[in-house]
Amino acid sequence: MRTIGGFWAALLIIAAAPALARTYSVGVQDLDYLPHFATVDRQLVGFVRDLLDSFAKDEGIVFEYSAIPISRLHNDFPAGKYDFCYPDNPRWSTATKSKVTIIYSDAVERLTDGIMLLPERQGLKLENIRTFGLVQGFTRDKIDQYTSQDKIEFIENPTVDGLIGQVLDQRIDVMYANILVVQHRLDKMNRVGSLVYSTTLPHTDYEYYLSTVRYPEIIDSFNVWMKSHARLIAETKKRYGIDP
Repeated sequence: MRTIGGFWAALLIIAAAPALARTYSVGVQDLDYLPHFATVDRQLVGFVRDLLDSFAKDEGIVFEYSAIPISRLHNDFPAGKYDFCYPDNPRWSTATKSKVTIIYSDAVERLTDGIMLLPERQGLKLENIRTFGLVQGFTRDKIDQYTSQDKIEFIENPTVDGLIGQVLDQRIDVMYANILVVQHRLDKMNRVGSLVYSTTLPHTDYEYYLSTVRYPEIIDSFNVWMKSHARLIAETKKRYGIDP
């Protein structure tokens, strides 16, 4: 009787226990791009972590994040290695995405990338640029339409800090990155104002999206959640110094 009683007690405990939340993998660019995102001690931090964790909690799911080098992420995600990708954009890595259908969320963030240079070089003309710094793996199609590639040498660096150092040391003429990210890094370096945004040279306005190949229903839920939590998202962006 004891054995039977224990059996039914165990069944009752199992029945009463909450179901385990379903876990999804999210591939994130392995880049210090705060305030948007970064990986510290193998943990994703920044605005996107707060945003996606808030959604996941309300949805009753769990996101597990993996920081992946940009070029590898844009190959591995379409191949099915990760359930979701952030940030993503339909204009990025179109060749590797051509054989699959990728579903994108509504825009999560709106950003501006621009040319950053030494203050004394403000007013520099495009035809006078000889060395042009980019984060390794970044799409440069928007830049190419403005530049003559035979006259400009593109220098890639795996980090924003590395590019900043190259411009400050005058090893390259300019760097191209997200304006807010560069300003954030300069603040951390106690070098505010050491580089400025060129108001006369080309810039790119674009968006960050959450994307998936496998789970369009999660993207649909995420879109609905973003609309119903617009105030929370705006407050979170404000806390991170991101324009709404």
